[in-house]
Amino acid sequence: MSQHQLFPKRVSARLAPVGTGITAPWWIRADDGLCYIIKDDAPPSAPSVRACEYLWSAVARSVGLPAPTPEVIEDVTGRLLFGSRREQSSIGKDHATCLLHLLGGQVHEAGKHLSRIYAFDLFCGNWDRHPGNYLIINETSALVVFAIDFSHAPMHPGCAIPGFDPLILFNSATRVWFKTVVAPYGPDVASATETVDRLAKLPVAEIEAILTSIPLDWLSPADRDGIIVWWRDGGCKARADLLLKGLKDGTYI
Repeated sequence: MSQHQLFPKRVSARLAPVGTGITAPWWIRADDGLCYIIKDDAPPSAPSVRACEYLWSAVARSVGLPAPTPEVIEDVTGRLLFGSRREQSSIGKDHATCLLHLLGGQVHEAGKHLSRIYAFDLFCGNWDRHPGNYLIINETSALVVFAIDFSHAPMHPGCAIPGFDPLILFNSATRVWFKTVVAPYGPDVASATETVDRLAKLPVAEIEAILTSIPLDWLSPADRDGIIVWWRDGGCKARADLLLKGLKDGTYI
């Protein structure tokens, strides 16, 4: 069960910007001495970055995906930002480098883990998974794939921007790039369906617990209620059923 972060870490130094995306992430050192990547909201195209990153990163970890632990980090201005630990063992940190490693066929059980991440992205409505939104991590001489960046996912799929749902958008980055990066390994339908099964069985109490960890000003009361209603009152089950059918009949994989 998710736990509330009582005392947020604080930014002690901004070290460098990371990439050129619209969410403008920064590499920082916090007052615990460790390094993190932080993000703020990015209206108008990504107005709920902090909440969506925190929510979906936490849900991903709840169902066993390789994803960052979400953090709340206080900037020097007092503004609370989304943060995640900077993975020091990363060897692929950008689009080109990650793509090179993935296509090289040397990533450990990549078919399994890419398929799990892909199924999760389809479920949560994340249309923007591309090679720059993975990390390749060296775990004791084994290269493994790690999912980052849920900033373009909606708060729940029922409020996805029309036309941007990857279940509908065949040429979304998520669907197009999955075919490319999984090709050296082959997709793993069983792992994809297992991930969706876990999402369908996730207790609403877990979602409620995650929401208690998200600062109040990151989500309106109506948005919080909408998230709970979607998970509790049939939205989650309907999407899982649709996705499972499409995974099994080859529509989505």
